[in-house]
Amino acid sequence: LCDVRLNGQSVGEGVVAAGLAGYYNIPTVLVSGDDHICADMREWCPAIETAQTKTSISRYATRCLPLKEARSNISEAAQRAVAGLANHQPLKIESPTTLEVRWRNNQTARSIALMPGVEQVGPETTRFTHEDFAEVDRALKAMLHIALSPVNGGHLQMP
Repeated sequence: LCDVRLNGQSVGEGVVAAGLAGYYNIPTVLVSGDDHICADMREWCPAIETAQTKTSISRYATRCLPLKEARSNISEAAQRAVAGLANHQPLKIESPTTLEVRWRNNQTARSIALMPGVEQVGPETTRFTHEDFAEVDRALKAMLHIALSPVNGGHLQMP
């Protein structure tokens, strides 16, 4: 897996999850994790409270805060999130939503393009468009299951 795009914008898993919550009119009020997810989520959900618990060094390494400090960050952010619930709005992803995924290899893209409604639009890229964001989320989950199958190497390779 190299890139996931919703309506042409690269997104992380936090945005997809917040988009699904927003589909059900549930605001995403708190996220904890590394510096990248905190920054990404603030871009998409400006009122969100974030609790940074680690700093990304590379794809395979992070520098974690001491446990006591990380717990304190999460607790304080959760208290702010609950206190400011009135300020949060659900994240609404524009409909119809186009999901494009660039895979690490063309075999994975070819396998995923066999799904109903999915088209292969490049050697390693697939596209799925739907009016209903819950269906877009389901399609992404199905794509990930296919990508993780033994036929496709059984793991998601990242660049």
